[in-house]
Amino acid sequence: MAVPERSMQGVAGRVSDTGGLRRKVSTSSSCQSQAPQTIQEQLRNRNGYLPIDAYGIIGNLRTVALVGLDGGLDFMCWPNFDSPSVFCRLLDKHIGGHFSIVPSMPGTSKQQYLPNSNVLTTKFLSEEGVAQITDLMYRSDPKAKSPRIFLPWVIRYVEVVRGTVEFDIECFPAFDYARARHTTDIVKERRLDRLSSHVPLGRALTQHSNLECLFPTYKHPQRVIFTSYSRTECRSGDEADKPEMVMDLNTVVGGSENGCPEFTWEVVERPGMKGPGVVTHFTLQEGERVAFVLRDIDTEEIMYEDARRKNRSAYSSKPSSSTVSATASTPYQYTGGTSGATCPQPPLPGANASEGHTDSNDNESIPDYNCNVLNINPAITMDFVEDLIDDTVLYWHNWIRACKYDGRWREAVERSALTLKLLTFEPTGAVVAAPTFSLPEHFGGSRNWDYRYVWIRDSAFTIYALMRLGLTQEAEKYMEFIDHLFQNKASSKRYR
Repeated sequence: MAVPERSMQGVAGRVSDTGGLRRKVSTSSSCQSQAPQTIQEQLRNRNGYLPIDAYGIIGNLRTVALVGLDGGLDFMCWPNFDSPSVFCRLLDKHIGGHFSIVPSMPGTSKQQYLPNSNVLTTKFLSEEGVAQITDLMYRSDPKAKSPRIFLPWVIRYVEVVRGTVEFDIECFPAFDYARARHTTDIVKERRLDRLSSHVPLGRALTQHSNLECLFPTYKHPQRVIFTSYSRTECRSGDEADKPEMVMDLNTVVGGSENGCPEFTWEVVERPGMKGPGVVTHFTLQEGERVAFVLRDIDTEEIMYEDARRKNRSAYSSKPSSSTVSATASTPYQYTGGTSGATCPQPPLPGANASEGHTDSNDNESIPDYNCNVLNINPAITMDFVEDLIDDTVLYWHNWIRACKYDGRWREAVERSALTLKLLTFEPTGAVVAAPTFSLPEHFGGSRNWDYRYVWIRDSAFTIYALMRLGLTQEAEKYMEFIDHLFQNKASSKRYR
């Protein structure tokens, strides 16, 4: 089914109305006199872009992100497939935005998925050491240790398996297809030190003698908050900036027998960007790890969080009806099985005070996770992050176990099925043709539309392939989605 084309003229011809983000071709023909030194310089071609086959994909059945072989998260629309982009260096290296974790050393890199999952690992190998980045969007399993409630989090887990490796970190978002202005604030919080009983992912495979050791960890005291703004017309007729999306970047650090690494975030501005980003540099030794959690947070949640810090009595009363109704209107998805059951989004802190729930700073512990108010913004610790990783792997393991294919090239077939699953939008059952936009077959070509739509032909092929493998639940939800469209007369007129 052809999608109505929303286009504009650009370097690559007709592209989707995405703020002019597009692949730019350098006209410089000069060659470097010396061989590149770092892994990133080796992988980026003379135009500064990675080839499309140098990316791995992660997702949470709402959206996806593309992670390059050099450790750069170069593409992500948030929070859904058809939402505006937050990172899009895939199309524009200057203003598109990125979240890079790059070793500052020469060497090689390779990517692979953890077996039977959509958890991506990027490994860097050099004479100085071996490092690994584990990238995922959190998914929960019914038997999970972590909350069953849907947490829209991007987790980047960095560890050193051998030797010593230095890293350069950059996070430069570009909201609304690099069109929206944003601010960057670093909030200083109380540092939380604790001992972790978890074993680093790489070490668990190599040093079984250390399984009973306790390692020092801490929640980094700097939390980075990115706030994007849109222009809104006031009653007086004037225009004002209105907060559109708020995302924060949290960091937890895990040490080794030698202690914990220390580092500091710094706010930096770049030419052409609509707002500043943050950078840092640190060195990890064998057994040390750092986890980054990027998530979006509701504006009302920030307001109540600030109120709680200033005056805890502000949480003793129920929030206003307008706030509760606004937050309760969005359903949060359970991941207890694949039935698609939902529960209302938990209210903000204080709304459950009459039911006996306590605040996260109280001594009492909350007995369960399900639909609990405090688990929209749970305390981020190294143990908790590693539980999220384990549970995400468990979710994908249990999903692919339903595959009934037992022929040749089974591993490749199951990998294809896992990739196709990432194209499904769980709340409705829809299947997008592709998660990207504005990528032409060749520079200057015309076939570079926005493919983040349900194209009946493409989605039919996807559903047919999953059905042949015995994965029929996706087909059932997809047909419910199609049936709903044609039963709704108002919306059916928009499709042909």
